[in-house]
Amino acid sequence: MKFIDGDRIKLIMRDRGISLPDSPANRRVVAQLAEGASRREVLDGSSGISAEDLESALGALDGIRALERLDVPHDFTDADLERNSRTVEFLSAEENGRGNRFEMQARVRDARVLLIGTGGLGSWIAYGLAAAGVGSLRLVDPDVVSLSNLNRSILYDEETVGRSKAEVARERLTAFAPRLRVECCLEYVTAPDDVARLAEGCDLIINVADQPHRTIRRWVAAGALLGGVPVLEAGGGRVGPFFLPGVSSCSGCLQASQAEPGSPRDVLMEQDNVFPGRSAGSLVAYPAAEAGVIVLEAYRFLSGMAEPATRNAYLAEGKSFFDGKRIELPRHPRCRVCAER
Repeated sequence: MKFIDGDRIKLIMRDRGISLPDSPANRRVVAQLAEGASRREVLDGSSGISAEDLESALGALDGIRALERLDVPHDFTDADLERNSRTVEFLSAEENGRGNRFEMQARVRDARVLLIGTGGLGSWIAYGLAAAGVGSLRLVDPDVVSLSNLNRSILYDEETVGRSKAEVARERLTAFAPRLRVECCLEYVTAPDDVARLAEGCDLIINVADQPHRTIRRWVAAGALLGGVPVLEAGGGRVGPFFLPGVSSCSGCLQASQAEPGSPRDVLMEQDNVFPGRSAGSLVAYPAAEAGVIVLEAYRFLSGMAEPATRNAYLAEGKSFFDGKRIELPRHPRCRVCAER
């Protein structure tokens, strides 16, 4: 937005602003840039404006990052730039010492994410990561689509019932994002070594599998520690913790904070269900909302845009979705996963 106030031209761009002297040179420069001219086009087409006035105006605009710098080295195709243009524009206000908008998006494009679980929550996460421009996904899920999945899973329909979730997800995701590379691993995670093997070559693990109860989260954290790959845990109304191996708290720390290892309560929580019970149920709005927070956390980390909010913490979901409740989670001295290492 620009307007004239007395003898000054005032420009406001989101949270940035600048005031320039009202002069023919500055008016022409601002008008040309507003119409989409590049810096070079302004320089080449500004007859009648002194070089000193022109450089002064361009320097002031450059100081508030009002000028596109499309000469930054990158190897995006024209299709990539157009497809991700809104993301790149969003990143223009997030540029920091870790890089400019193109460098941040390039990191996401070059990233490989291991996603364990492609059900109700996992399908929304996979779709969100594809939309965000993640370059490679490795999907781990041995299950098949069931009719009861369709109240909350975005990637499946009645024609896919009985087929592998991961394989159907690959078909749908690559149709949506043709340059996305998707690998399928149709196996159960049964130990930390499985996680370390599956995470080889990955930049981030996202775990939304919930069986076996509690144990799988420790397996994933331990496998992440073995492989040195960060992991974001989520599910069951909680996002986090984001575990940076050797640096921050993990899901084992969370479990240790809830029940001291070896205590009667801890033993009770480890038991399999003896009596048959119904599912806790799920409403599509909850995995959809939760997945948005998870994808944002993943994007923050992969792009370098910001630190994940769930590092040494987790976000708790209530009946009104996420109410901004962030719970600090320091490393626990008796964690079964990271304290022993």
